Amino acid sequence: MKKKKIIFLVIAVGLIVAALIATYFTSVFADIPKPEIKEGEFDFALTYEVDGERKKIEGTYVCKYKGVSKNIDGVGRKWKGYIKDHDDFTDYEIKTTDEGTIKIDLDISSAFFMSDPIYQLTGNTDNPKPEPYIYIVSGDPAKDGTLKPYEGDDVKIISLEYDPPIENTYK
Repeated sequence: MKKKKIIFLVIAVGLIVAALIATYFTSVFADIPKPEIKEGEFDFALTYEVDGERKKIEGTYVCKYKGVSKNIDGVGRKWKGYIKDHDDFTDYEIKTTDEGTIKIDLDISSAFFMSDPIYQLTGNTDNPKPEPYIYIVSGDPAKDGTLKPYEGDDVKIISLEYDPPIENTYK
C-alpha cells in the first residue's frame, strides 16, 4: 500500500512540475509579438575587385518568419534567411590561393530586412546596416581548419547595394 502511495505521489509531483514548465514556456513565448509581414524578398548587388578586375554579384535574399525561439541570448523571433539559387548562406567564394579559399560574407540578415526590433537590441544599434567582409578559409573549419579575416590587397569590396528594409509591425 505504501508503495502505491509513493508511486502516486511521484507521478503527481512530476505532472505538477511538467505543467509549471509548460506554463512558463507558453507565457514566455506568448509575450513575443509576431510580425505582420512574415516573408520578404530583397534584391542586392555586391561589387568587388579581385586582382584589379571589377566584378558584380546580384541576387535576391529571401526572409521567412519561423516562430519564436529561446536560446542563450534569451527569447526572440526565429528567421530563415537565404539567397535564392545559392547554397552557401551569404558567402561567396572569390578565389583560391595556396593559403586557402578567399570568401566574401555579405553580413545580411532577415531580422534587419524584416525590421525586427529585437535586431536593434542585439548590439547592432551602432551599425545596423550590413557590412560585407572578406575572410580566408584554410582546411575544414569544422574540424582542424582556420577561418580568419583576409588581409591581402588583391580583393576589395567596392559596394553592397540592397533594397531597403520593409516597414513591419509586430503584434
